[in-house]
Amino acid sequence: MAVFSLKAVFKKCLVVAIACSLSLLPVAPVIACGPFYDDAIYSYSLHPDLPLQFFADGKLALVEPTFARSYLFVAYRYLNDKPLSSSEREQVLNLWRFRLGTSTNDDDSASELWLKARNQAVAGKPGMAKIDSIAKYRQAGGEDDYNPYLNCTADAFTQASKTLQAKITKYGAASNEVKEWLTAQDKVFCHCSGPSYDYSKKVTAPAPAFPEPAPASASEEVKQERAYQIAAANFYAKNFDQAAKQFSLIALDTTSPFKKISAYLVARCLIRKATVSSTKSVDQAALQAAKSKLLELQADPALDSLKDAVVSLLKFVGVRLDPAVALTDISKRLVSGTDATCYDDLEGYLYLLDNAFHEDSEESATTHKVDDSALAAAMRADDMSDWIWTFSSDDKQATDHAIERYQKEKNLCWLVCAASKLKGNEAIAPEILGALAAVPKSSPTFVTTAYQQARILSARNAGAEATSVIDNTLKATRAPSATNKLNLLKLNLAKSLDEMLTLSYCSPALIVGEGEGAVLSEQWADDDKKKIVAYKTIAPVLRPEAAMVLNQKLPLSQFLVAAESQRIPKSLRADFAQAAFCRSVLLHDSASASRAGTLLRKSMPTLENSLTNYDQAAADSKDFSAAFMFLKNPGARPYVTAGVARTTPFNHLDDYQDNLWDAIKVDTAVKYPGQNFIKATELAKAKVELALINSQSPAANYLGKVVTDYAKTHKNDPRVPEALHMVVRATKLGATNSGTSAMSKLAFQLLHQNYKGNAWTVKTPYFY
Repeated sequence: MAVFSLKAVFKKCLVVAIACSLSLLPVAPVIACGPFYDDAIYSYSLHPDLPLQFFADGKLALVEPTFARSYLFVAYRYLNDKPLSSSEREQVLNLWRFRLGTSTNDDDSASELWLKARNQAVAGKPGMAKIDSIAKYRQAGGEDDYNPYLNCTADAFTQASKTLQAKITKYGAASNEVKEWLTAQDKVFCHCSGPSYDYSKKVTAPAPAFPEPAPASASEEVKQERAYQIAAANFYAKNFDQAAKQFSLIALDTTSPFKKISAYLVARCLIRKATVSSTKSVDQAALQAAKSKLLELQADPALDSLKDAVVSLLKFVGVRLDPAVALTDISKRLVSGTDATCYDDLEGYLYLLDNAFHEDSEESATTHKVDDSALAAAMRADDMSDWIWTFSSDDKQATDHAIERYQKEKNLCWLVCAASKLKGNEAIAPEILGALAAVPKSSPTFVTTAYQQARILSARNAGAEATSVIDNTLKATRAPSATNKLNLLKLNLAKSLDEMLTLSYCSPALIVGEGEGAVLSEQWADDDKKKIVAYKTIAPVLRPEAAMVLNQKLPLSQFLVAAESQRIPKSLRADFAQAAFCRSVLLHDSASASRAGTLLRKSMPTLENSLTNYDQAAADSKDFSAAFMFLKNPGARPYVTAGVARTTPFNHLDDYQDNLWDAIKVDTAVKYPGQNFIKATELAKAKVELALINSQSPAANYLGKVVTDYAKTHKNDPRVPEALHMVVRATKLGATNSGTSAMSKLAFQLLHQNYKGNAWTVKTPYFY
């Protein structure tokens, strides 16, 4: 396809989630703006179709080996006839919400309620100003590292609100006790985000002030509260050793209301020291100390109220201290179907696999290597981990292992895994095909097994059988990704141009910003909030595989036949008509141009005068008339556009250089749609025509030559000044190469030398 220069447009801002490596410490979503164009996603490779609720409910449609591992866990459960419970489904959805950036695992309402209560309490108090917001995230490692984690959680603000209300009730809103407590608490929460960092100077500002110790004359209540506030401030400030000592002293105070929670927070200090003090590595010694402390807490019956929190932290620590043991334990709970802590366990499980593979679980990889021999052994011994490892790998070892496991287990899970690896010529292929054909439509994996069956049959040149399977499967699913991949198989089997055109246009799974890719979209958040009950249908677009064939493999004669086909959606016929006309002009085929012009008049009536002028032009001005028309209509190009078409009106300049055409990048793929019907003679002719079209690219150079040559011999043609102006404009707002600047200068010089004072000359003060 054509390649355009400088697709640099800030069309969207994208919310992306930084990969969470700290599990207990949710990371902040980051706003990033970039040069994003809308793009069509035909079939997702990293996650299922939206809404994700369907997948969590067991409507798996097409399960891909490239799916992120959180989705493969869900698929594994359903493949093994262990559906997620309603609680597990919601926990899994919450994890996806977090990982896809629509949730931060933080309740903003808690901090908002705190600020409201706090601001009401300080109203009118000297020296205490209103606070509008609190930044709750802090950088892991140094303040210059961009790896934020949630430092002050919703619970901290909830407890602060309760304490404030209790103090107001006890002492009164105007009391000195309330003012002093609030003054100290402000100094606690100011450490949530840490000191500011000057990136240009690479200097960290001084740390905010800490709460001051209570005076000796203060009541025991105030002393105990202040001790806890000081320890909490040090905890948020990442002074973990100091905070641990302070919490330890509080835990020894039998009269302190903070005794129990402080004992627990000693372990939290050790864990944070291990995980957020550095972004480079985990402090194993600190983790081991945390484990010892947690086991001590777990054995203390007086701390039974903290039992669940302690168990959660033990899991967190275990994942990092003994991955092999942790993986086995977590996997058993996840597979059992009775996991009340599915969210935490799945998060820990993904952390284990991410670290085992040295990958981000939301990024696809085709091969995986595990350096930790103990962990590798545990993964192979655990069926789910072994399946995810094997299913998501495409090397020969994975293929051999998948076939071996299928032959041993003979179950649906390993059937899908083995089938996904086959190229069609393996000795086991007939057996696999038979097993795939036996999967009933009621199975949650029917679409997946049917797709693999059709794919393998196609590879074995059993086109008729593959088509039958595809047609049968299409009746069983409305999932866009599955539908489009099944139809792509069918497209590659097309036996005529008419059949190919029928399958060339499809409804994408989604239209997303280029920066979003296949991972994230605004649509996901919208669907999730609205609880969409059906897959959305998007207006059809041209598949890139079909566009490549139409633009590169068909000679003009067949291109025209395609342009005249009723198989093309009405909304997209104009693009085909203009491409046919532009192509005909560049190939100097007047008969084809006339034929294409008829189509163009129907789809773009506003071009009637331009087309008539071209038809009636004398031989020596024919090319100029066409060039003039193209320059006035910068949407013109000699090819049809795949995916999201140019959104700028045909006769308007696109501000981001998506104007006219550049050379068509030749695709050398060995296999492509149309091989069953495009003749060798047609391919040869198309190749010659493509070379000629590319020799007349980029458009600014070709059109510039036509116009400047004409201008030298037809100075009195009133269209010439405008044409020269448009050539200069095209050299700035279109595709370019090393010769474009010289063409821009030549057009500029002719305009200023021959048409001084002309309105178009005045509008052209520069060349480019």
